[in-house]
Amino acid sequence: MSDRQRHADQLKRRARLAVQGGRTEKAGALLTELCQCEPRDAEAWFLLGAVHGEAGRLPEAVECAQRAVALRPDWPEAHYNLGQAYMHQQRYEDAANSYREALRWRPDYAEAGNHLGYALLQYDRPAEAADGLQRVLNQHPNFAEAHSNLGAALLDIGRIDEAIDRFQMALRIRPDCPGTRNHLARALILQGRPEAALDRKSVV
Repeated sequence: MSDRQRHADQLKRRARLAVQGGRTEKAGALLTELCQCEPRDAEAWFLLGAVHGEAGRLPEAVECAQRAVALRPDWPEAHYNLGQAYMHQQRYEDAANSYREALRWRPDYAEAGNHLGYALLQYDRPAEAADGLQRVLNQHPNFAEAHSNLGAALLDIGRIDEAIDRFQMALRIRPDCPGTRNHLARALILQGRPEAALDRKSVV
């Protein structure tokens, strides 16, 4: 092993320890040095993108994730991270394309499928979102967030009763599933049951 490779490996180990210890700025500095030293190290760009995303530096997160994908186009997690970076920038169509790439390389990637559904909802593709989320749930039936997102898609296309079933299923699996109680309350109001929307017992 060359001195350069030993130095790169040492930087990567130190960066991982910094990430695990929550020392984001230290990790970013180490990974930046590593990327300058080894610009074709896809994992280094992947980790640096994640650190930038955690720190809210979204343009930098996107750039690093793009580099990781370019170096390793068959790495589903890299495509997923790029999708997450786009999502935080509200670039929903770009995010959806990245999640699709993640799924192309790993068809059972539940998180990518769920986030693809959410991204599609954000730019008014509820029917496509519903189809994809149903595929996720066929493989991962206890994925609460996917049930919730499917409920939102069904609500958008007017299938209110089915949407309510999905919201209730999400809450049975995970009572604190983000946003689901609000979605369920809205669905119950649209169903003509405003009193049920105020009754917490109706959500389980």
